Amino acid sequence: MAVNGAALRAITRTGAEPGPPDGRPIRGRPGLIESSSGEWLDEYRTVRYRKIMNPLPAAQLVEQPYAVESLSQRQAEVLAAVLDLMVEEGDAFSMAAVARRANCSKETLYKWFGDRNGLLTATVRWQAAKVAMPRLPDGAVTRAALVASLTAFAGNWLGVITSDVSVALNRLAIAHAGSARSALGRIVRHNGPYAMARRLEPVFLAGREAGIIDFDDPRSAFRSFFGLVVADAQILALLGEPERPAADEIAALAERAVDQFLKLFEATGASTAGGRNKRDRQSRGR
Repeated sequence: MAVNGAALRAITRTGAEPGPPDGRPIRGRPGLIESSSGEWLDEYRTVRYRKIMNPLPAAQLVEQPYAVESLSQRQAEVLAAVLDLMVEEGDAFSMAAVARRANCSKETLYKWFGDRNGLLTATVRWQAAKVAMPRLPDGAVTRAALVASLTAFAGNWLGVITSDVSVALNRLAIAHAGSARSALGRIVRHNGPYAMARRLEPVFLAGREAGIIDFDDPRSAFRSFFGLVVADAQILALLGEPERPAADEIAALAERAVDQFLKLFEATGASTAGGRNKRDRQSRGR
């Protein structure tokens, strides 16, 4: 589904969804909709637009989004208990162990999350949701607004991925990435870097629409942004570096990464006010 720049800015600012709500809820799969054509639609909490997905076997639905914003306080407490268990014991915990730690019944867990993979998916997504959606202000997109949005996102992202909980989750995901006995690697992959790419794409496209930055493929732009922001911070934390970056260091790293990103992708003739680059826009046929 094509989404123009104005719609993308609307998504980023307000969470609005372009396009008609075609479909009906799928029983037992929060956030999933089955369209009239039999395809599945998913509603990403972060970017909040519908994306056509190929039908997947039930066993592979661990990759699909869970409605994070619809969680109750009690459900959030259960997910916090899961995170505590994963930090303490790895991902070999049982549903019974979660029920004991969270002081609830196993029946409640199955009702809320479906199965163990559903619980893992909700837990990982809940942790990933701590990286706030980047926002752009109303009105024309300026360079200053784009810098502020990307810098805030980068700082938030760095803080989350270097936290003890995220480090523990990623260590477990790496350990089980090549094993068929755990879906954790796939769950973290789809709700970590892939989710961050989805959150940033509307911001990148809005910056390109305003003539501030230029790129051919948003995925390539994201890879560059990822490398500049994350750099060696995450790998050092995963390898046991005892010193984690402090808040002021994270802020400085985020500011430097965004500055370097804009130097790499700044559109030819872009002004500090974020004026449109008409020649580049015309060359793309817009």
